[in-house]
Amino acid sequence: MRVIFADYDGVFHPVSDLHWFSMGLPVDTCIERGRLFRWAAILHEMLTPYPDVRIVVHSSWRLLHPEERVKFLLGPLAERVVHVISRNYDRGDGVAAYIADNEIEDYVIIDDRPDWFAPDTPKIIVCDSETGIYNEHVRAQLIEWLKTQPTPKDTSL
Repeated sequence: MRVIFADYDGVFHPVSDLHWFSMGLPVDTCIERGRLFRWAAILHEMLTPYPDVRIVVHSSWRLLHPEERVKFLLGPLAERVVHVISRNYDRGDGVAAYIADNEIEDYVIIDDRPDWFAPDTPKIIVCDSETGIYNEHVRAQLIEWLKTQPTPKDTSL
């Protein structure tokens, strides 16, 4: 299984669009007015030729909403979500634990906050907080990863 570990804020919408929450509006109103998750469609389109790729969510949205709601927010990508990192972990430790527990070898982490991960964490695609996955350079890195074939595990040892 190939896995994308995904953050939400700064990846699927600009962080600055979170200002709607400071107005005390209902969550769904903030999502609608801020056009949050508007770039999820970009990733959905990119993943169409790669049915084997799954998503694990490590966004802080998991701390505020039930798991089903966290998945639902990704629209057409929701069907690819196989796990939401437990609230008992911070994002870096949660991702590391999931990789170890599930023996994930072929993965990439997409986040605008690399400082929330250990300095030696490999395979991070760093997004600008305001351009996220909309950014051409970010998409190019992701396409490069998508086009690589997973390395088969050597079971002869």
